[in-house]
Amino acid sequence: MSIEASTHYRERVEEWDRTYRYSHHFVPWEAWQPSPDLIRLVERGEIKKGQRALDLGCGLGTQSLYLTSQGVEVVGLDISPAALGYAVKRTSGGGGAPRFLVGDALSLPFADESFDLVYDRGCFHHQELGGRFTYMREVARVLRVGGGYQLIAFQHRISSQGIYELFGSHFIVLSIESAQFRERLSGILRYFYCAFMRKRAIRD
Repeated sequence: MSIEASTHYRERVEEWDRTYRYSHHFVPWEAWQPSPDLIRLVERGEIKKGQRALDLGCGLGTQSLYLTSQGVEVVGLDISPAALGYAVKRTSGGGGAPRFLVGDALSLPFADESFDLVYDRGCFHHQELGGRFTYMREVARVLRVGGGYQLIAFQHRISSQGIYELFGSHFIVLSIESAQFRERLSGILRYFYCAFMRKRAIRD
C-alpha cells in the first residue's frame, strides 16, 4: 500500500470510528434487528447451517448475530475498530459467537473461495467510484463458485443498470428489487436496491 493510500485508509478509519464512538446508539442505519431481506435469504435456504458467511461492513454486528443464531459460521468485517468493539460486547462470549475482524473491503484478508455467502448491507455504496471494480473483484474472489452475494445499496449511489454492468462479468444477477428503510430517529425514508447474485465460474 502506498503512503497516499495508507493515509487515505487511516482517514477513513478515523471517520467511521468517530461516528460509532460518539453515537453508536443513534447511527441512522442501525435497526437493532435482522434485515427482512436477510431473513428471506435464510428462509429460502440460500445460506444453511454449517456454511460460512461474510457480513461485509458489519457495523454493530446485528446481521452477523442473526446468521450465527441460525447455525451459520460468520465472519463480520468492518473498517471501524470502535464499531467492532461494540459488536463483540453484544455477543454471549460462547463458542457460537461471530468472528469479528477489522479490515478493508478493497483488500479482504481471506483466502480464495472462503465463503458460501457474502452479505453487504450498505458497504458497497460507501466505496469511491475508483474502488468499485476492486471491491467487486474481492467479493468474487472470496466467494465460492455458485455462492450467493446479497447487495443492499442506495439507489442514488448506483442504478439497477449499473449493478448489471459492474457485477455481470463475475456474477449472475438473479434479482434486483426496490427496498425502503425508515431511519429510527429522523423518520427519513431511504431507497435501496436489493440485488441477489451468484458467482460465475470465471477463467482469467
